Amino acid sequence: MINFKSTLYRGEGVNHLGEKFTGTFNVEPIGDSGSYSYNYTTVSENSGETMHRESGIITEDEYSSTVVSVYMTQLPSLTKHILIRDSGEVYRFGYEGEGMMEQYDSELYFEFNRDGFIYRHCWGQGVTASEKTRCDLRRVLE
Repeated sequence: MINFKSTLYRGEGVNHLGEKFTGTFNVEPIGDSGSYSYNYTTVSENSGETMHRESGIITEDEYSSTVVSVYMTQLPSLTKHILIRDSGEVYRFGYEGEGMMEQYDSELYFEFNRDGFIYRHCWGQGVTASEKTRCDLRRVLE
């Protein structure tokens, strides 16, 4: 399971349109379960307006699979990304759309380093998912 070293991360990123932003990732453990809840927000460097919001829970599902259940403001519903790869430093979660999300594929990457982690969102609508958004998040000392 992912082990965050801080509860607050902030960093610079770029989205699929080439727009630069500042990302803020707040994460809290849920009791002693090894699960986390998080909120992630991006703010445009140019306009100062909020570009993206997401809220998620990282936990185990009923099949003991590690999952990220996440709601993003740009999507019409909650998505459940299942852990595809865990190398100890890189956690890759995947989602294959069904129902109203048919043909939408998504991957979330948490790539940890000494100072924090790189958060990447890869997605595709009717095509193979590719990296669209990336943010280099660093621990904020509180």
